[in-house]
Amino acid sequence: MATNKTTVSIYADESLLKALNEFKDDCHHKSLNVAIVAILREKLFGEASGNIQSALQNQVSSTLDIESIVNDAIAPILTRLQALENTRSVEAAETENFTKALMQKAKALAPLKLQKAA
Repeated sequence: MATNKTTVSIYADESLLKALNEFKDDCHHKSLNVAIVAILREKLFGEASGNIQSALQNQVSSTLDIESIVNDAIAPILTRLQALENTRSVEAAETENFTKALMQKAKALAPLKLQKAA
């Protein structure tokens, strides 16, 4: 979701941050970013917070949206990694079983070979 928007940072003291969080929760905004944009649009353009809520939520990614995008992107990699680890575990078990079987055969054949050599 590439957009041509400029990032703006604010410094909020404890009381302002508390008020922003309350506004976000009361108006059901999904992030502080969306809440701040709603306040600015209402103050600067006279747009009611409720009218632009759905439009803003479609335009502005929150932290949860970014986490979801990252999780979706790495899910196939994690699945493949798990499959490789499972394959490696199976191969290690097969190698261990082969080694045990080979040792058992060697123990069984060693006395016969020694008798034959003597």
